[in-house]
Formats: sequence, C-alpha cells, structure tokens
Amino acid sequence: MVPLVASAEICSDCVPAMAVSINAQGTRVAVVRDGALTWKRVEIEGDLGDRLAISTGLEEGDVVVAAPSDRMVRAGASCGAPRLARGPQ
Repeated sequence: MVPLVASAEICSDCVPAMAVSINAQGTRVAVVRDGALTWKRVEIEGDLGDRLAISTGLEEGDVVVAAPSDRMVRAGASCGAPRLARGPQ
C-alpha cells in the first residue's frame, strides 16, 4: 500500500500548469492584486504534472489567473483594458 498525502502538504505554492507562460519575456504568471492585472516573473521549483511548484515570485494575496493569454496586458494600459472592479469593502 502507498499512503496518500493531501496535495496541500505536497505543495502549498502550486499553480495550474496552464497558468504559467514561458516565452521570450521569461517564466511568468498573470496575477490580480488590488484589482489590477499584472505579470510576475516566477521560478519553477518542480513539475507535478498538471500543477507546477513555484519557488519565488508570488506573494501572499496574489490571485493567479488560471489560463492567461499572452495578449493580456496590465489593467489601464493604452489598449483600454478596464481595471477590474472590487467588491464591497
């Protein structure tokens, strides 16, 4: 028998593999923080199949976009992307 371990115990800083963009601009994830979209450089610590362990680059409070597009830009940039609305405080 093989004991099963809850995924949170294996990786507390994992993101879906589809959330990571690797291109000429580096290894990045799109995050929403304080209602704004931004790309953050990250370092991958390990590959768990459909999830990647991130060693550096993310901060507490970052909300990772699960399946970003390379065409996503910072909110409020010249393309007219709207700033994400915040809910009631």
